[in-house]
Amino acid sequence: MKKQTLKEEIHQIKNMMKKLMNEQPFNDDGEPMMTHSQYRDYSEPSEPDYDEQPRYDKEDFNIKKSMENDLEKNDILLETFDGNEYFIRCKGHMDFNIYFINDEEIEIHTYKDNDEKGTSQTFGYEDALKFILSHKDSFLSFNDAVKEVNRENEIHYSDERNRRAESGFG
Repeated sequence: MKKQTLKEEIHQIKNMMKKLMNEQPFNDDGEPMMTHSQYRDYSEPSEPDYDEQPRYDKEDFNIKKSMENDLEKNDILLETFDGNEYFIRCKGHMDFNIYFINDEEIEIHTYKDNDEKGTSQTFGYEDALKFILSHKDSFLSFNDAVKEVNRENEIHYSDERNRRAESGFG
């Protein structure tokens, strides 16, 4: 048995590497080197390209939760009492109410200084978010709004305790 020299072994390894590097579905004689499904699996990218996907998937999109998250990122608290009418606490004498009509439309009502008529506009999600953010200077910050909620809750609980004490149930 003849022993290979180091040079011959290196040459043989290089030839095998060339074959691996230039691997095609067919060999030089036109015979398939792998099955069609093996080649398809081998040649497909391993992961989808996430850069080209939309900002949100419409089927999984929860418009209320997304709006709440986007506003919180911008230091704005979105509140509701009943799950139908939403509002943002404002500085001064302004009301800013938001109604989610469906998964694509948002209606925004604004009232200033006891103006009973106010204004009402309907937007898509992105335009509604831009409109709300354009009024950001009129809103309380997220932390200030939370403090206001806590203050109102304390008043409510205090009134409830007083009512119970007065009626003899305290």
